[in-house]
Amino acid sequence: MKIAFIGTHGTGKTTLAYSITGELKRIGKNATMITEVARKCPLPINEKGTAKSQLWIMSSQISHEVEEVHKYSHVVCDRSILDTYAYGKYSNINEELLKKLVEYWIGTYDILFKVNPAQEYLVEDGFRSTNKEFQSKVDQIINELLTHYNLKYFELPKENQIQFIIEKIKEHENNGQQKLNIF
Repeated sequence: MKIAFIGTHGTGKTTLAYSITGELKRIGKNATMITEVARKCPLPINEKGTAKSQLWIMSSQISHEVEEVHKYSHVVCDRSILDTYAYGKYSNINEELLKKLVEYWIGTYDILFKVNPAQEYLVEDGFRSTNKEFQSKVDQIINELLTHYNLKYFELPKENQIQFIIEKIKEHENNGQQKLNIF
């Protein structure tokens, strides 16, 4: 099962991904986490991202996912390639390759969890942009992509998020639900 947290930067996706991976292991699942690959990107990111940056991030994300899905029963991604595509759209990158890649790869996820911006401010960490307008615009683009592709996702409640996520994972397993499909 491949689970992805989606949303703009600074929303708590990484913290949730670590928590969920730990909880899955605690309940006896063979789980791992794929961290945000953008942190390793040698090219410009955030507001200065380019088509090459997004392609590097997408291909690295896909590579990690392919590698881990064969070793673990539960792979938790603290981003999906839909996020990367949203950042590319923010930068007015209109490359057909990125679009086709997203349209194909988004169907490999079992569950998407949308994490909305909640903080009044963004914490400076030397990596993420602290531009609140940039964060809001990327979040808007992600929402537009979710609607455009008619993707099923779960928006996280403000409280009891870990419990909510674990319940949705268990429901998915018990119902034998299929991967996402946008076609």
